[in-house]
Amino acid sequence: MSAQIEVSMPTSCAEAKRIFADAGEITVVGGATIVMPDLCFGRLAPKHVMLLTRAGMDRIDRDGVRLHIGAATPLGRLTATPEPLASAVANIADPEIRAQATIGGNVCTRAGGGVPRGDLQGPLIALGATVHWTDGSGEHVDGIEEFLRDANDRRLVLALEVEVPERGAFVALRRPHAHGYTPLAVSAAVLGGELRLAATGLAPHGVRLRSAEDPTPVSGCPLEPSSDAIASAWYRREMLPVLVTRCLAKIGIERP
Repeated sequence: MSAQIEVSMPTSCAEAKRIFADAGEITVVGGATIVMPDLCFGRLAPKHVMLLTRAGMDRIDRDGVRLHIGAATPLGRLTATPEPLASAVANIADPEIRAQATIGGNVCTRAGGGVPRGDLQGPLIALGATVHWTDGSGEHVDGIEEFLRDANDRRLVLALEVEVPERGAFVALRRPHAHGYTPLAVSAAVLGGELRLAATGLAPHGVRLRSAEDPTPVSGCPLEPSSDAIASAWYRREMLPVLVTRCLAKIGIERP
């Protein structure tokens, strides 16, 4: 007999934070597009699951040049957000998946099953996003890069904030099938006159790139992408500068 799973379904953000703080081991579920396969294949065996579908954490508000996006906002509602986020969303799976998957779940995921995930991490890095989250004892605000580098799993994402850029673009390698994952993608945004570049498919999470001239991770980690069924590490390394050039061309910048 399988073990029983405790399920919580908060009806407000405040209630979600309280349940998260009071629980010991807890699995947070936004749209379940990542969690459900892990459950079905036995990669995840939670004791307590909290569903955010009714927590009211799916609002998108604009304050001047900044967007505040609730963590449980479905990807399908992000199609009118600034580039490169809008195009990255359109590149994910199909309308059914985008209607269910959430931005918070995409930010929190890591590479799994030998394939890259978290396609929106690159665009959010390019946009200089900040992440509002709680560990149960207090609330925190981190830059997206710092949040992704932290391996702490005891985090409930509440919302994200992004600045509307002057220009932005997204390009990706993509297999024809709608459900194929994106092996490599590059995002670009110009914020306050500064060009920001980021990529997914090079590491377990999205990374910021140093510059168009030197498209290597800012973190200083070596450019050592993995190989999988769609693309080898060599192919990813070779295609990275190509995608950077294409991305810059979209926003009218000629690569040096």
